[in-house]
Amino acid sequence: MKIIGTEILIDNNGPFFVGKHHMVFLKVYTDEGIYGLGEPIVYGLGVPAVAEYLKELSKVIIGEDPFNTEKIWHRLHNGWETLGGPVTVSALSAIDIALWDIKGKALGVPVYKLLGGKVRDKVPVYLSHIEFGYPDTDKPPFTAEEFGEVAKKARSDGYRIVKASFIKNDDKGNINPIDRYRAFSPDFIKLIGERMRAIQEGLGPDGEIIIENNALTGPEDAVRIAEAAKGCNISFFEEPISPEHIDQMKYVEEKTNFAIATGERAPTRAGLLPFLKNASVRIWMPDVSNTGGITEFKKVADLAESFGVGISSHTCGGPVNQAASIQLGAVIHNFHSHEHHVHTINKYNFKYGKYKYEAKDGYLDVPELPGIGQEISEDVIDLFDVYKVGEVQG
Repeated sequence: MKIIGTEILIDNNGPFFVGKHHMVFLKVYTDEGIYGLGEPIVYGLGVPAVAEYLKELSKVIIGEDPFNTEKIWHRLHNGWETLGGPVTVSALSAIDIALWDIKGKALGVPVYKLLGGKVRDKVPVYLSHIEFGYPDTDKPPFTAEEFGEVAKKARSDGYRIVKASFIKNDDKGNINPIDRYRAFSPDFIKLIGERMRAIQEGLGPDGEIIIENNALTGPEDAVRIAEAAKGCNISFFEEPISPEHIDQMKYVEEKTNFAIATGERAPTRAGLLPFLKNASVRIWMPDVSNTGGITEFKKVADLAESFGVGISSHTCGGPVNQAASIQLGAVIHNFHSHEHHVHTINKYNFKYGKYKYEAKDGYLDVPELPGIGQEISEDVIDLFDVYKVGEVQG
């Protein structure tokens, strides 16, 4: 079997997804009539850049055996300078996911069977970023009471754990200016605490909260936010500060009683290793679409396990990203949770996938379809601008 061509599909006409993100998918075609799907994760200005880079990398992989994922991964990562940046590693990730999809389809098995088999039948999931609103993302909560009502709805839908960012708006919906080097006011810290306690009440006594800072605050405010969470069950504290500041992350870890998590902005094992060495994180959050694909995600998870660190998959993209993440969640022994972003599961995003993976009582079923278990819906094909490289069937 040989790779003969690719298609890069971009929905340039749709509304911006979370983080100003247009949907981008990759199809990799083979000479045996099998194709695989991949998806990069980039935001805003990165979308046209990753599309262009996928065009160039497509020329490199044509003629290769898609089963040689290790060879191709290292050729692209080391030989074509993809290491490091979000655009380049995301392009590599999309190709790698598509190759694993081809392998599963060619053998007639789901990808999890090629990664060592399932260690769990269902993947634990949490509802993510409820500050955007749930189930209606056009009605975000701002007051503590509104956060509490959203939490009640989430719990009624089976989510015991929810994640929220508490720092972006005041209680009237005004944008809150964030400066890593200037502290939040005492009143705003008080509001954060009230929002957390309202969520806890809405979830019930066994519910858990994930605090999301999006790497926006400095270490002092991160510690103050942790202190405001007194009385709440905190699952972990995600990106309390930027992962650029590894020593400061250790400072935050020492000043709080929470598990610290990061990872979506530090791709590959090279991004993880410094945090393992200084023991500053308890949860690592790779995204299969920007950490190096399925090949590297599994290696990242294994490395983390050797240091006693859990894995929570960052899943903030489209249906291909989600399906590949579920496959990994089934096989990783040190897996903590799968992210169900409110935008990932909304009607706009769901329409891109042929198969809809919805949570039931806090868990996702593992797809048993060959490959990653996803196809692009025929209903959205006409939305895409399509760029072809090499020979493309259909």
